[in-house]
Amino acid sequence: GDVKVSYQVTSEGGGGVVSARDFVYGSKTLVKDGTFTIGGMSVEVAEQPEKKGCVRAVHGPGCQIVQPVAGEPGKSKFIWLMDCDYKGMIPSSIIEIAMPSAQLQMIECISKLTA
Repeated sequence: GDVKVSYQVTSEGGGGVVSARDFVYGSKTLVKDGTFTIGGMSVEVAEQPEKKGCVRAVHGPGCQIVQPVAGEPGKSKFIWLMDCDYKGMIPSSIIEIAMPSAQLQMIECISKLTA
């Protein structure tokens, strides 16, 4: 498939302690032998400048892979490789608390899409 650029925004958290973040992400998808792969990283595009009130976070190279589990119809393995610099002043303790929850939410969304 072609390279796509998406714009994603998170809401602020912790009663305003953590500012909203935005990302401009360039990605490419591939489906081969029943395995879905999307890989990409942050990109800069003139049409999506930084916005006041949002911290522009940066995704390094990463990917998500969904592949069928051999011998178990209806089951998939999900692999997520992520490198993200959230920028701004955000305590690492907040990231350590928030990331597992965000990752579980992502898995729940994927499960709903495949149901």
